[in-house]
Amino acid sequence: MKIEIGVLILAVTLTLGGCTTVKGKTDAMSELGKETAQEARTTTSNVVETGAGAAANAKEGAQKAASQAEETLSGEAASVEENVTKAGSSVDAKMKLLAGWREVGAEDGSYRIMMPGEPQKKSQDQNIQGAVIHTDIYQVASSAQQSVYLLQVTAPLKTDPKALFDSTQQSVLASAPGSEVISTKEIAVNDCPGREYMARTADGGELYSRLFLANGNFYQVLVKAPAAGRNTSLAFLDSFRFRQDCAKWKRVASKKLGFSVTLPDTPKASNDPDDPTIVNYLLDTEDFAYLVAYQDISSRLESGTVDDILAQEKEKLLAAYGGKLLEEKTISVNDYIGIEFTIDLPDDEFCAVRMVVGNGKLYRAQIRTSAAHKDAPQIERFLGSFEVFEPETSPASTAETS
Repeated sequence: MKIEIGVLILAVTLTLGGCTTVKGKTDAMSELGKETAQEARTTTSNVVETGAGAAANAKEGAQKAASQAEETLSGEAASVEENVTKAGSSVDAKMKLLAGWREVGAEDGSYRIMMPGEPQKKSQDQNIQGAVIHTDIYQVASSAQQSVYLLQVTAPLKTDPKALFDSTQQSVLASAPGSEVISTKEIAVNDCPGREYMARTADGGELYSRLFLANGNFYQVLVKAPAAGRNTSLAFLDSFRFRQDCAKWKRVASKKLGFSVTLPDTPKASNDPDDPTIVNYLLDTEDFAYLVAYQDISSRLESGTVDDILAQEKEKLLAAYGGKLLEEKTISVNDYIGIEFTIDLPDDEFCAVRMVVGNGKLYRAQIRTSAAHKDAPQIERFLGSFEVFEPETSPASTAETS
């Protein structure tokens, strides 16, 4: 019996030159990536050929025994899948129910993952443009369950994350002809940003991968399995963890002004150049611009309602940015009324805003980024941390790590 476990090629693409086009990225593929891809092709070919040869030479009794063994393994896989399904969305519950799986990770404990059995490990060093790059690959392949579980760690590696993720994803999908990308999204594990994509393979199976460039290392977590094993695949992905968070955010709070928020660094305070009554706290990073602003509106509250003021301020912001309203909803922050909305901005940019009225003031928390990052976890982390509360008489302000 010929066993098809699916063509699964791991190709590491190092875009050290900062190429900006697909052709440039392809031209910049390192020897490490080429050799890894070739070895993966050889391994997959050998597995398929061995399975075909064994099937051709097997006697009827051996075929029956193999069939029984596969049924047993498939039954065990189905049992695990059933347990994972019952566990629901709890990551900890899923991990406890993956009976027989073992933890694999770095000797220093910097990362860990659960794998269904003892993985085959392969390590290699390559000299890439004068730098020694080390790669560890852990893989468990089950022909009975038609699945492959893989973790790759390459270090050290400093390059543009998006370019690396794009070219790695393209290389993996190119190695599995007929694959169709179903979804791609930005994710974070231990506050380390990454990418997850899911594809449907030509044989009806599913391929999931999570990519991270964290602490100077590149991580690729990948699983190819039948669609019926989706929950197990997701449990495998969820089991990957870093020992430490990639970035510690600070809680910036003003007891005098009555607000707090968490940020990746300390913001700078200034008066708004267009309206001196507005005080801005701004933090500009490479991919995101964070802003917290407040202004006294006590006189406006004497003649207008909270809803009217929020609507007016939203329209003023849309006009100032020349943007288009995407979504809007009413929110409550510690019983203070507010709105949350998102804006499609010119030049392919995106903005998410929370406005809250309280203590005679209008508070605004907003984050601006490129449209490519509109689903980034940093947006919810920032906006979700925004708090408004009754001010204290003490002028003390605090900034602490959270």
